[in-house]
Amino acid sequence: MSATGLAQIFELVTQLRGRAGARQVPDARIAVAENGGGLYGIEEAVAAVTVLGRNR
Repeated sequence: MSATGLAQIFELVTQLRGRAGARQVPDARIAVAENGGGLYGIEEAVAAVTVLGRNR
C-alpha cells in the first residue's frame, strides 16, 4: 500500500472516530476503501480492499 492507501485508511479511521469535521458522515459505522496499483497488461496488477467498522 502506498501513500494514497495510507491516506485512505487515515480518512476511514477519522470518519469512524467522528473527528472529520465538515467532511463527517453522520453516524459512520462501516468504512470501505479500494486501492489498486501496478500494471499487468492494461489492467491493475494488485488491488487492496479494506473494510473497517466500529463498535456502537
